Amino acid sequence: MPEDVDAVVTELLERRSPQTATRRPDGGLHRLSRLDEGVYAIDHGDDDHAFLLSVERVPRLRWKPQGPVPIGPVDGIMATCTGVTVDNFVHIRLTAAPSAERDRLTRDHQDAFEQWASTPKGTRGDPPTEPAERLLRVQMSVSDDLGTTYEIRMGQCGGTGTEWDASQSFRPRPPGDATELRVELQVLSGPAVVLSVPLG
Repeated sequence: MPEDVDAVVTELLERRSPQTATRRPDGGLHRLSRLDEGVYAIDHGDDDHAFLLSVERVPRLRWKPQGPVPIGPVDGIMATCTGVTVDNFVHIRLTAAPSAERDRLTRDHQDAFEQWASTPKGTRGDPPTEPAERLLRVQMSVSDDLGTTYEIRMGQCGGTGTEWDASQSFRPRPPGDATELRVELQVLSGPAVVLSVPLG
């Protein structure tokens, strides 16, 4: 079951010794053994199966343009791309260009958050939406010189001190023999902005 594999991986990452054995609450045995570089055997004492886990060191490539690349307006602020990071995902980084409207939206969010935080926990709802969430409305696509199909897996935005930072993350990791990514960015009714990201 996928849930079982997720639990085993989580347990492995929490351990500090490359070879340990402990007892489960029901008396069964947990055993983790390092078989080879990045390869582990995990045995929970189950009668019908064990686990084999391979861990790979993945290089992280960071590409940054000479300056933020304008994409187009979203809610009165200019969305820009600040770079692309490639590791287990292809992460496209966005932010909003400085402007008076961005400053106003930032103040509005701070006021709304302070009001939310001062409301008793039993009566307050969800916190106010992060300012950068509007940047996730930028349409994005990723391709490479081998024709690989990439799909969005997750997005994230905002946070203390990063209220205007957002990213979308695509899978799979680019194939080893791919040499270039093509990242296309577009706001509604605006022209497409195309970035070429070398992988070498």
